[in-house]
Amino acid sequence: MGVSVKRIVVTGMGIVSPLGCGVQHVWQSLLAGKSGITRLSEQLVADIPAKWPAVPSIDSDPLHGFDPLATIPAKERKRWIALLSLRWSPRAKRWPEPVGRQHLRPNRNALPR
Repeated sequence: MGVSVKRIVVTGMGIVSPLGCGVQHVWQSLLAGKSGITRLSEQLVADIPAKWPAVPSIDSDPLHGFDPLATIPAKERKRWIALLSLRWSPRAKRWPEPVGRQHLRPNRNALPR
């Protein structure tokens, strides 16, 4: 049984990250000690067993092209904003109460009889 050797050709490199866009810019940022993550506050991660809870940095870099809004579709952003406004977390035991539920009248039917 022989070893199959396949040749590949690297024609270029690119990177899109929270540190910016472009290999040279990102490499220089790393050498300068910049970080592409943001540590989360203790309040946000109190129930998550992580030593260094963090997320990718969402700071825009207009000079080098990183746009955090381009990485998450608008529809998905709206869903997460709605969940955040309810103070819901994925680890919650149950869903939060629906907004406006106190205004519902359970003894009324939606359709006429």
